[in-house]
Amino acid sequence: MDGESESRDGGDSGLTALSDRAAGLRRPAAPVPRKELVQRTADLMQKAVIAHRGGDFDKAERLYRRVLHRQPRDAIALNDLGILLVQRGQTQAGEELIRKAVAAKPDYAEAHSNLGSMLKSKGEIDAAIAEFQAAVAAKPDYAEAHSSLGSMLHSKGEIDAAIVEFQAAVAAKPDYAEAHCSLALSFEKKGNVEEAIAASDRAIASKPAYPEAHFFLQSSISH
Repeated sequence: MDGESESRDGGDSGLTALSDRAAGLRRPAAPVPRKELVQRTADLMQKAVIAHRGGDFDKAERLYRRVLHRQPRDAIALNDLGILLVQRGQTQAGEELIRKAVAAKPDYAEAHSNLGSMLKSKGEIDAAIAEFQAAVAAKPDYAEAHSSLGSMLHSKGEIDAAIVEFQAAVAAKPDYAEAHCSLALSFEKKGNVEEAIAASDRAIASKPAYPEAHFFLQSSISH
């Protein structure tokens, strides 16, 4: 009996000691309301973008990764971190993140365009064209994507299709000098000299200090 009593006493003492230790432990944090969590994540994202634009890549990367820790399928964070990694020379890792952004949000025009630019730099022309086509399908007034698609088509000799894209680019963004100049090149390629000159004039009007447009205009006039 005594041994039994001692065993019970020892057990009680152990529980008391555990209880005493537990009294000093922190309680589990109360769940954060969803609305507040969303706002906190948005604040992190804003800080990441500011750091990224300001050239503080280390800070931006940490913040993007914190956003993705909370929301692994945040397409904007995936895309922006992908861009940052490409800027840091981590091209493959950057491309993988941008692909994840497209998978998370298939109608994310900017991510499709970014992926198209990366594929273009790798010489994967048909794959790049597909991504630029997806970009303009998702965002029909996306001037830069239309222009990039036009350049890709022009490089393949699909001049009529390229002209359509350059025209869409300048319709969406009338002061887009580079697209006007590209349109002039495509018109010139087809032998439409008057239209090429008119497009060059619009390029210069949009961006007077644009040497390529001035050179092309003089070249077109001389012919």
